[in-house]
Amino acid sequence: MGLAAYLVREFILRDQAFAQFVLGLAASAAVPLLTLVFLLTTGHTPRLGWGTLWQFIVMTVGGGVATPVLFIFFERLRGALMHSRIAESSFRPDREIRRGR
Repeated sequence: MGLAAYLVREFILRDQAFAQFVLGLAASAAVPLLTLVFLLTTGHTPRLGWGTLWQFIVMTVGGGVATPVLFIFFERLRGALMHSRIAESSFRPDREIRRGR
């Protein structure tokens, strides 16, 4: 989920903390639910109870809170590791200057 979100980061509201929170909330809720569906479809019987619900809530909210923090961290890391773009000037070093009358 994180890799997919990183690949389409220009399309999500990347400067909006609320949008990042909702994205993290959705991803953190989807992973345990899909794991539970996978376990149930393969014939396993996982233990489910109030503790499971509590863990699900804490994991979902924790993922939602951590996502904006991680967006900031990775943006700073990208800025530190990547070269900044240089603005192109109108001067080309290979052009000829015509002199004369």
